[in-house]
Amino acid sequence: MKGRISKIGSYAISSSTRDCISCTTFNILAPIYKRLSRNDQSIRESDNRAYWMGRNHRILDWLLYERSSIICLQEFWVGNEELVRLYEKRLGDAGYLCYKLGRTNNRGDGKHILLDSGLLYGSNLKLIDDK
Repeated sequence: MKGRISKIGSYAISSSTRDCISCTTFNILAPIYKRLSRNDQSIRESDNRAYWMGRNHRILDWLLYERSSIICLQEFWVGNEELVRLYEKRLGDAGYLCYKLGRTNNRGDGKHILLDSGLLYGSNLKLIDDK
């Protein structure tokens, strides 16, 4: 089976055909960390909603295009409910189950793990929630 590599800026995402399980792992750089100016390091993407919202819509477009079985996002801005709802709405509508976990020390970011709900039907896969 041949997979393909797609590029979003300098980040690569890989996926496979739909008859096997595929996984995308992607550090999306939370807007609270992304600096917008080399001259003023205090200016963050989180200060400009249009920037972070536009970038995250493009990320979602690519994730939905790739349709990986499992999506693991690092440095996801779990502290912003608007962004969390956006991901859960768009990916949930596409059939993904969504799980998020904040980073220790309340830094505002964390992981967002998404699982194609179709994986659970007609298979021996089981979700284990260790909470």
